[in-house]
Amino acid sequence: MNSNYQASTCPSEMISFGLGDRLGNAGTAHLKLLEAYNVFPVLAQQSTRELSLTQRTYADVVNAASKQSEELAWKRGFGADGDHLKTARDICTALEAGCKMITLDCSDEFPRDEQNSTGYWNSLSSDKQAL
Repeated sequence: MNSNYQASTCPSEMISFGLGDRLGNAGTAHLKLLEAYNVFPVLAQQSTRELSLTQRTYADVVNAASKQSEELAWKRGFGADGDHLKTARDICTALEAGCKMITLDCSDEFPRDEQNSTGYWNSLSSDKQAL
């Protein structure tokens, strides 16, 4: 750790576990399971694709996790992850709903065929000065 920084501003060791309650009805069971462990739960964790399949929104996911956390009087907090986000609109929607963490999915930005992808990766510089 760089001694120029306060300890509270540096990365810390914490075990977290993404639970991703897909239907919004398992959060209480997840929290009961974790009561005996020093684990930070990421209760609200879904991708835009999953939301579309289940006809839910990020607000639904965060609200369900909040409600279940409150019902159990859970005091250790929980995480909310907008997962596999591909567009600026997806990012804004997740953040506006209360997701404090986002996971970007940049896979659409990379070439799919072998000929183009090899050229793409070979064109990336390993020269630290160029970066």
